[in-house]
Amino acid sequence: VLSRKGGNILFVFLMVLAMSLIMSLAMTVVNTGVRGDLIGRWMRGFVIAFLVALPTAFIVVPLMRRLADACVSR
Repeated sequence: VLSRKGGNILFVFLMVLAMSLIMSLAMTVVNTGVRGDLIGRWMRGFVIAFLVALPTAFIVVPLMRRLADACVSR
């Protein structure tokens, strides 16, 4: 069982993984179409997207969480 902090880190990692997979597929198809080498092009785009998104998420998520908290009345 993970601690709350560990669970938050896992959540961010899994969200980055899912979003990078989905968005890189969408952008690959939009930009180059569906061809025989789709999987290779998609995986190349995924790796780049994941490597950019992961550190970005660890910076942006806490900021967005604070912003969202500030917008919610308590």
